[in-house]
Amino acid sequence: MKKNSLYSFIALSMSLLIASPGRFAYGIFIILAFLFFTICGTLVRQLIKILKMENLQQFLIPAVLIALTLIFRQLVIFYSPVISLVNGFVIFMATACSYVITRLYIKETGSLKDEMILNLKEASIFSAFAVFFFLFRDILGYGTILLPVPSGVFEVVIFETEITYMGAFFASIPGAICLFAVCLFVFASIQKKLQIFDSISVSGVENVE
Repeated sequence: MKKNSLYSFIALSMSLLIASPGRFAYGIFIILAFLFFTICGTLVRQLIKILKMENLQQFLIPAVLIALTLIFRQLVIFYSPVISLVNGFVIFMATACSYVITRLYIKETGSLKDEMILNLKEASIFSAFAVFFFLFRDILGYGTILLPVPSGVFEVVIFETEITYMGAFFASIPGAICLFAVCLFVFASIQKKLQIFDSISVSGVENVE
């Protein structure tokens, strides 16, 4: 991930993840919304290219994403009104993240395959980070894992009540920021090691050739 992309990733991750309810059940729908908007936005870009309306792309894509946000929100209401109510307008922040973290805002358009692969690669990095963040915040802050069900949520107890008192700090906004910093450090370290491994693999193949 490039430095500018990393800064955007950190800023948008904080705006979305910190503002979201700190429970895994609600976070799952935020992540699904993010992936849904990324895929649909990529398809819309290709449709705009086919219709030769590139000059309107920067206006059409945000408008379509907002419309898709309303549709997605209605689908969540249909599945579980409780989850939709708790998430509130955070779902619109997922729309903004899908627009900026991926390549939906870039004017130049490549092939559908290349853009889909690139956008899903960026989206999967963010989604993996978000899954770990929501999961750890739920476990450390509440001692449970909430799973989404049509009637609301299903609670899986991990720790006893006495232990959760010690981790209640992570359920707060300051605690979420601290947890975000820790997760970001671990995530960046893993990504850096993977990049080093890839560079070693590539250099090894070149030496063999």
